[in-house]
Amino acid sequence: MITAKTYSRNFVVIWTAAHGRLDRSVCFRPLGDDSFRRIVGDWALTIWRPEEKELIFASDFMGVRHIFYHLRADQVRWSSDIAPLVLLGGIKFHTDDEFVAGYLAHNPDGDSTPYREIREVPPGQFVRVRPAM
Repeated sequence: MITAKTYSRNFVVIWTAAHGRLDRSVCFRPLGDDSFRRIVGDWALTIWRPEEKELIFASDFMGVRHIFYHLRADQVRWSSDIAPLVLLGGIKFHTDDEFVAGYLAHNPDGDSTPYREIREVPPGQFVRVRPAM
């Protein structure tokens, strides 16, 4: 069973019955940068826009859900957990001293992580990834 409901013509929440329970996923029709603030609750999402060759990462305004990403010249990797990026990337990452200092002072930057090469989408923000021209 699949149930869909449209809210404000900006996104559709789809409920699917799988393994005896309801799972929720969001199908999003981007209508500009203003659209993300209309999503209620804790969420993080990734949108691929093939026409623009653009990848968009966004997260809720409280930062409850996370998206970590690692950009390279030829690829981008992302995850809702930092561990797979670090453990499965096959890359040596370096400690971000500014993150450590901010963490110890209880005020790290919103996009920083313990690794210089890995960034996080700041709470209530979005990140656009496009190929270099």
